[in-house]
Amino acid sequence: MHCGDGVITSVRWFTSDSFILEYRGEQLKPHDISPHYSTVPNGKNKNDFSIILSPVETYHEGIFTCSINVRGKADIMKTIKLEVTEIVRVERGGRVTLPCKYRGDGNITVVKWFKSDSFIVEYRGEQLRPHDIAPHYSTDPNGKDKNDFSIILSPVEIRHEGNFTCWITVRGKVDVVKTIILEVTEVQVVIVERGGSATLPCMYHGDGNIFAVKWSKSHSVMVEYRGEPLKPYISAYDTNVPNGKDKNDFSIIIRPADIHHEGIFTCRINVKGKIDVVRTIKLEVPECSLNNLLQLIKNMGIAFGVVLSLLLLAALILFKLGYLSCPCFFSKSNDVQDCNEFSVIQAEVNV
Repeated sequence: MHCGDGVITSVRWFTSDSFILEYRGEQLKPHDISPHYSTVPNGKNKNDFSIILSPVETYHEGIFTCSINVRGKADIMKTIKLEVTEIVRVERGGRVTLPCKYRGDGNITVVKWFKSDSFIVEYRGEQLRPHDIAPHYSTDPNGKDKNDFSIILSPVEIRHEGNFTCWITVRGKVDVVKTIILEVTEVQVVIVERGGSATLPCMYHGDGNIFAVKWSKSHSVMVEYRGEPLKPYISAYDTNVPNGKDKNDFSIIIRPADIHHEGIFTCRINVKGKIDVVRTIKLEVPECSLNNLLQLIKNMGIAFGVVLSLLLLAALILFKLGYLSCPCFFSKSNDVQDCNEFSVIQAEVNV
């Protein structure tokens, strides 16, 4: 902030309920700086008193004020409202709480939740009761904090992904805007035989500008797409990218699949500088499958055939010598007659 030709005696940064730091002395050095805050390094402008906050947390939201005291003049006040966007991740079919709390002491008149351009719920009235709540959403029935307007979404589906906004209106004006990005991960199980080919699907169905795509297993990068047009840049595994005609298809192929390929794979699609889509796939490579068992039997077919042939030959010899006879089968309708008929046949054969 440029202050003209006036002599600055001090600069103070503070929020509505806490002190951050103060510049004072002839060189206007920062003093008593609070945790998570720092000043701009190597600033060439001696009248630049900007501060840096890192890492930013949701509780940092609020009104920040910079007060510059100039000798002989009224203080110069700079007010900044900080809003923090929170990313919430949940698996498909799960339950998630989207937080929205008011930390001030003003008189709240109404609270509204939106998803993009669709309405979710509105709190209104003297008791700020929820009204017109959309399907799949609910409020916390046991909530003890009257300023907590968090909502619950269950069960979560892929279509629920997107930006959620909570508006808290205080004294007739919107005082708090809370933005949450909900990401829904769908754990898809892919089973492939050892030595086979496994396709791990990942497609983008939106119309945003894709900046980068990254496949990872655990914490190691497997494949990364970047550049214009998006080309695979890193390939840490023995993978092959299919020549699909869909430019938004970032599926990959692992072949030949082996036991060490088993695990959780994650595809992250970065749209306009933010992670917009996350897909999770569990790859299983069983050592013993039905086809493997059939192949084993096939490989042992000659041995089985030899043993079976010997058994049949021995049975035939014993039958010819009279040591074996046909069994007597019993019928539910006429047990004795069926048995006699078979006995006659046995006698004729024996003769």
